[in-house]
Amino acid sequence: MWYEALPPLLIIGTLMYSYQITSTLITKAMFGNPYRRLTHDSWMRQMIHRDQMMAGDCFTQVGPETLPDE
Repeated sequence: MWYEALPPLLIIGTLMYSYQITSTLITKAMFGNPYRRLTHDSWMRQMIHRDQMMAGDCFTQVGPETLPDE
């Protein structure tokens, strides 16, 4: 029946969620920020360069709310 599919779904969902939490905690412990940009494509390299220019640190994500109102 349909309820026989619930235990595998719960196990798979728990493993996927625990991977996400674990990688966030490890990245926060290593870099001081739970978010990390990858440099595999040119768009992410441009965003890293933008963050370094605007915030002075590539691990600080900069959004429109941090821009000056000039």
